[in-house]
Amino acid sequence: MSHKLLTNLDLNHNQLINALVENLAVAPEAPQVGQIYFNTQDNKFKVYDGQNWQTLNEDISAKNIVDAINKSQSLIDKDNINGLTEMIDNVSMSGTDILSAINAEDAVGTIGQEKVEGLSEALASKEPKGEGKRQSDNALDGAKKYTDEKIQSLVGLASSEGDTLKELEDLIKANKSELKELSAVARKYSEEIGDGVATEITVNHNLNSKDVVVSVAETKSPYSVVLTDVEITDENTVLIRTSKPAESKSLKVTVIG
Repeated sequence: MSHKLLTNLDLNHNQLINALVENLAVAPEAPQVGQIYFNTQDNKFKVYDGQNWQTLNEDISAKNIVDAINKSQSLIDKDNINGLTEMIDNVSMSGTDILSAINAEDAVGTIGQEKVEGLSEALASKEPKGEGKRQSDNALDGAKKYTDEKIQSLVGLASSEGDTLKELEDLIKANKSELKELSAVARKYSEEIGDGVATEITVNHNLNSKDVVVSVAETKSPYSVVLTDVEITDENTVLIRTSKPAESKSLKVTVIG
């Protein structure tokens, strides 16, 4: 059984000894740019360029050259393409020609809003009069209502002996020694993480200690433990890093301390 790595492996300039490139008869599914394998059918190394599997050390042909040009991000100097400079010189690009083409009845396509200077800002400032204040008032009313409901629910759950801050203070002082013993017992916090976007996720465990043990496992059977970068940021938070975004709720972080 292999171990799953969700972070890059830094060998710190040490050698990778007795290593083998993955041997496969067919190309792996869902490849990533730069992925390599050894094809056991033609006994050649293959590397994925983002669109196709390329054979390493393959003989250069005209087709390979054309494919390389079309896939490259680099540009060819127009002077090196026979006749291109003269063709460009014969194309009219005056302001009058451009405006006529835009205003023509048979014109196709639209000009992006962001291409017209100041248009986006002007449209954004045209909020209906009074709408901003109305939205602000609604937000404040909603926040006040939510706060009142939460406070009432907390007070309502308490007995008459513990529904004030003074009563809670007296209760804590009376049981100070027992609470101290409980604080020495190891506690645990678990949270499912992953949103398909972030490669760094902060977990707030609130255990008030840097002396913690952190484990990360998959949330689906067989719930394998995986290796990630773990940073104990402070007494109440840890940072989980992966080389690629984890899928939504695909990992479970457990902090014990």
